[in-house]
Amino acid sequence: MALGMMSYGDPAQVPWFLPEDKAEPIVRRAAEGGVTVFDTADMYSGGVSEEITGRLLRRLFTRRDDYVLAAVELTLTPEETARLEAPYRPRRPFGYGL
Repeated sequence: MALGMMSYGDPAQVPWFLPEDKAEPIVRRAAEGGVTVFDTADMYSGGVSEEITGRLLRRLFTRRDDYVLAAVELTLTPEETARLEAPYRPRRPFGYGL
């Protein structure tokens, strides 16, 4: 099973983003339930999701070999970033650029 990490970030940026302290119980429960694959991308909350994911996984797993981190790079151009509106809606279909 995998857990997508796109909902985590700064709620001041997008109201439905969850900060790290609110994300931890969700990710902890997933890890305790056997989830070992975590999917994130730099486009989720401007990379804050990746930072939160990294800190949480370091706390929740003893060894780096115990989980898989799928981090897709999908850096937006400045023009694309300027067009983003809250609530965040991806402009490209999932898997673009893979």
